[in-house]
Amino acid sequence: MDAFARLAALLRGPLAEPARADDVMDRLIAANGRSAHAYLARALYRREAELPGPAGQDLDRARELAPDDPDVLAAVADLALSRNDLEAARTTLLHGLDVSPSHEGLATPWPSWPCVPAGAARPSTA
Repeated sequence: MDAFARLAALLRGPLAEPARADDVMDRLIAANGRSAHAYLARALYRREAELPGPAGQDLDRARELAPDDPDVLAAVADLALSRNDLEAARTTLLHGLDVSPSHEGLATPWPSWPCVPAGAARPSTA
């Protein structure tokens, strides 16, 4: 999946061929349609390309396929935070910490997120 993402980044960036880049990421999904990480890769690509609507749709699908995947949950929480949906970010982040408390994408940034109480060692999920 990394090769698809790298090729798409090259096409969208230095080669200035965004339509071809989008096609590469669509082919990633066509080849890996049951993979949460394929949808996650395309969501991250789309977010970088400033396509937040389609990125959100891909994250929704990734979460359907892998509701407890910490990489997916970190990306979902990050997107919710970028949309200023603090409650969705908080609940997603807490769920992610429950299923994978040491996952770097979840454990590292959470103390500085505005949706989590400052100074807390770890917020309660109760």
